[in-house]
Parts: sequence; structure tokens; C-alpha cells
Amino acid sequence: TATVVPVGYKREDKEQVGTGPFKLQSFTPGAESVHVRYDGYWGGAAYLDEVQNIDFAPTFIDLAGKKVPDWMQGLSLLPLLKDNQKTLSRKYLYYHYYEYPIDHHVAPHLGIRGERYKLIYFYTLDEWELYDLQEDPNEEKNLAAFKEFTPVLKKMKEELLKARDKYDDHETAGQLH
Repeated sequence: TATVVPVGYKREDKEQVGTGPFKLQSFTPGAESVHVRYDGYWGGAAYLDEVQNIDFAPTFIDLAGKKVPDWMQGLSLLPLLKDNQKTLSRKYLYYHYYEYPIDHHVAPHLGIRGERYKLIYFYTLDEWELYDLQEDPNEEKNLAAFKEFTPVLKKMKEELLKARDKYDDHETAGQLH
């Protein structure tokens, strides 16, 4: 038995797109295979934006029939693949990007993403960004300075701190110690 883990695929415009079920569109032996998203895999449109590379190890452990350690950050994808579950049980996704200036030339930052809101803290610049992913999926309007979003900003900051504690990420980051 083999397990195929699609890490992504390319569209005709060469932009990397998503993860998840795919089907082969064309194949040139020894050169290239082109895959396209197969939304019918789960009987409907697949929503896999919440799947992360940190979920691969727990999935492999689960496939092997072993218990996923509590300290592991990711979640097993098996419920999505076998149990017709449509979403993961992850309420928030935490990340810490610190590789500046390597690769992407993006300032170091911490972030947390929930179902509706995403909070980013660029700690070397001491700048916060808050986005409403339902109303602004392209993240074009930073809501952090808008008074009406103060309660959302406060809640997301609390969730960010909880996640830092959960994953024992206590590296000094601007206002956060």
C-alpha cells in the first residue's frame, strides 16, 4: 500500500495552488506531470485552506495506527479522508515566520488565523495587521486601527498569546515577551 501526499500543484499560469485531492491532467514521462484540483473527491467542493504541512506527520502516525503525541502541532487528516469530515478540529492556526531576509524577504512576524479573522504581528516593525477573511479574503484592508474592531483585535491577541504558550514559543518578539 502506498500513501500519496500532494503538497501542491501548479496552474497553467504557474502559480502554486493549494493542497489536497487532485487528478492527473497530463503526463510527459521523465519530464512533467500536470495535476488539477478534483473537487469531486469528497462529493463536493473541497475546502482545504486549513490543511498545513504540519499535519503530514500526525497523519502518517495515525495511518500507522499509533497515537499522535500531544506535543505535536499538526492534526491528522485521516478524518477528512476516511470519515467524510469536512473540516479539521483546529480552531486557530498559529505561525511564526523568522527567516528574514532568507527566501521571501518578509519581515519577521507572528500570526494566528481563525475561521473569520487573521492577526499578524510584525514585531521588528511593531505593527499589527487584522483581516476579516470573510469580507476581505485577499487581505487588502487592515482593520487593526479601526475602533469598531477593537474587541476583535483584543480577542485575537489573546488567542495569539495562548497559542504561543501552547507551543512554548517564548522568543522575544517586539511587545511580546
